[in-house]
Amino acid sequence: EGLERSEPPVRAPIALQDGHGSIEGASLSTKLLAVVPVSAAAQQKLTEWGRNDRLILSFHYYPGPVTTMDFGPFIAKARRQADELMGGAPLFLSEFWAATSQEEADMMAEAANLGCTAITYWQYVNEEFTGNPGWYKYPPEVELLGDPISSDGVVNWEAWMAYQKTVRDGTAWGGMICGAAGAQEDVIGSKCDAKQVLARIPRVPPLRTPRYASCCCCL
Repeated sequence: EGLERSEPPVRAPIALQDGHGSIEGASLSTKLLAVVPVSAAAQQKLTEWGRNDRLILSFHYYPGPVTTMDFGPFIAKARRQADELMGGAPLFLSEFWAATSQEEADMMAEAANLGCTAITYWQYVNEEFTGNPGWYKYPPEVELLGDPISSDGVVNWEAWMAYQKTVRDGTAWGGMICGAAGAQEDVIGSKCDAKQVLARIPRVPPLRTPRYASCCCCL
């Protein structure tokens, strides 16, 4: 209602995302949270905006405490949630991760085939520039000593002290924390069979209306 009262009114589609990026019923914790439903007024507004192409259901796929479902059933549940709560709004798989570029390319194709209108591979990184599989770049004096901290949380104290100096003097360029690592440079490219993957993505997935075409992008 506040968006409609703004001047000018907001008419652009809004990507709406549930807590932790998951969806209702994707795990025990999200089932418990769903015991208290949205209000009737909110439900009416969500349905109205969805039917008028003003909403997009955005969600992430990271298996763990809030998502304990396999990928295919998870997408199917997202489709049902969008239909039941948001007037058939299109689906946007806005984050996901797999160990290899081929697996990630396959997931993009599968998501499109299962009805996702948009899919973003958000962990693209130029590894040649950063020298690491992530959004961080260490100076030579740090790289010579190895990673300051491993993915298992083991601290390399000699490298950490060298990295600490760059943080203090303001020359640090990120670090391997909070999911910054594990990126792939070429999800749709030479490291995977791109033609085969793209051939499996339909121009128009099976949604309630043919207005939406599939879109995959790497960020």
